[in-house]
Amino acid sequence: MTRKLWGALAALIIPAMLATSSPAEARRGRRSRAAKIAGKVNINTAKLSRLTLLPRIGKATARRIVAYRSKRHFGAIRDIMRVKGIGKRTFLLAKKHLAVRGPNTLRKLKSKRKRATRRRARRCRR
Repeated sequence: MTRKLWGALAALIIPAMLATSSPAEARRGRRSRAAKIAGKVNINTAKLSRLTLLPRIGKATARRIVAYRSKRHFGAIRDIMRVKGIGKRTFLLAKKHLAVRGPNTLRKLKSKRKRATRRRARRCRR
């Protein structure tokens, strides 16, 4: 009897869990963060704040990049994969924003959603 009960519970719970967190929702979040930045970052001279703007690179990984470059110069953007915590996937996501020469032009883009909500708020006030 308990097997039937557990089977019935599993049949109800598992589909509900799958419906609430789909892989498509997770992918949307990653893409939206990558789309919020523009420009290039020179990995040989950039500050921590610029490095953390890159997709999938947080403060800890940015610190590792700075520590690595203090010992050894990045000759190519591909050399960033020698830093612990940066693998092929992270490299491919950040590749279009990386450079080893030139200025740091990486910046965060302003969101258009905030503007739209402000407009709606103004309309409601009138």
